[in-house]
Amino acid sequence: MTVRDKHCQAPGCDRPARWCDAHHLKPWYHGGRTDLNNLILLCRRHHRAVHQRTWRLHTLGGGKFRFELHRRPPRERTDSAQRASANGRSLA
Repeated sequence: MTVRDKHCQAPGCDRPARWCDAHHLKPWYHGGRTDLNNLILLCRRHHRAVHQRTWRLHTLGGGKFRFELHRRPPRERTDSAQRASANGRSLA
């Protein structure tokens, strides 16, 4: 894997292989195999980002991948009176 990937495979990242982790493209706990066809090198930062779902990783085949920033829906904003009421407190 280190010979194939040489460095972190995230776009623009050149962290050398010795500073990277092997990432299972199909998770091991979902039956993903630990073989070269299911592994990619990612530095700690990008490995964490994929697992925290900040980034999505898509396999394109032929050893190519696409990284996509995962955009979560915005949190609904509430004013302070609504928050206080929800917490059983009064602002008055």
